Amino acid sequence: PEGWLEHEAEKRKMNWDTTEVRLKWENSNPHKTLIASEQTIDYHSYEVIKDGKSNSINFIKAYKKITYKNIYSNIDFEFTFHPKEGLKYNILIHPNANPSDIKIQYSRPGRIDSVGNYVIQTKFGKFIDHAPATFYADNREIIDSKFILKGNILCFDIGKYHKEKEIVIDPWIQTPTLLNSNGVWECERDAGGNVYIIGGDMPMKLQKYNPAGVIQWTYNT
Repeated sequence: PEGWLEHEAEKRKMNWDTTEVRLKWENSNPHKTLIASEQTIDYHSYEVIKDGKSNSINFIKAYKKITYKNIYSNIDFEFTFHPKEGLKYNILIHPNANPSDIKIQYSRPGRIDSVGNYVIQTKFGKFIDHAPATFYADNREIIDSKFILKGNILCFDIGKYHKEKEIVIDPWIQTPTLLNSNGVWECERDAGGNVYIIGGDMPMKLQKYNPAGVIQWTYNT
C-alpha cells in the first residue's frame, strides 16, 4: 500500500510556473467610479483552501462589461471580452477631453512592432496590445492614431479631430494561450437532461448546462 500511495502521489505531482504583466494608469484619477454591467444569467463558485481546509464561495455573479468612469478627466475605460480571444478595451474620449492625458505603464519592457502593436515577450509567448483603431462615436469615421513610447510609458498619438465630439480609441489585448488546452476531460448527463463538463488545465472548471444548452454555473477548482 505504501508503494502504491507513493506511485499515486507521483502521478498527481504538478510542476507549474507563472509570469505576470501588470498595467498602471499613470496620474489617473484616484476617485474614479467602477461600474459593472451586462450581468450574465449564470454564476461562479470557487474552491478556496484556508488553514488546510477546503471551502467553497458560491453564487458569484459575472458581468460582460466593466467601466471605469473618469479614469482621467472626461475619459472612461470600458473592458469587455474579445469575440476571438483576449481582453477588449475601449477608451471613450468625451468632448473637450485630452487624449494625451492617457499614460499606460506596463511592468515589463516592450516594443512597438512593424504594424504598430505593443508587444511584450513572456516565457509563455507574446503579450500583445494591438494597435488602436480610433473613430467618432456617432458615425465611426476613422481618425488616424497610433501607439508611441515615451521612455517606458505607452501613449496614444491621435490625429486631428473635432474636439467637441466624442471619439473612441479601440485596441485589444491578446495574452499567450500556448499552455492552456481548454480541453474537455469528461462530459456527463443527468436524468433531467442537464449536461456537466469538466476541463481546462489550472484551474480546472466544472460547468453545468441545462437541456437547452444554456450555461447555469461554473465551479472553479
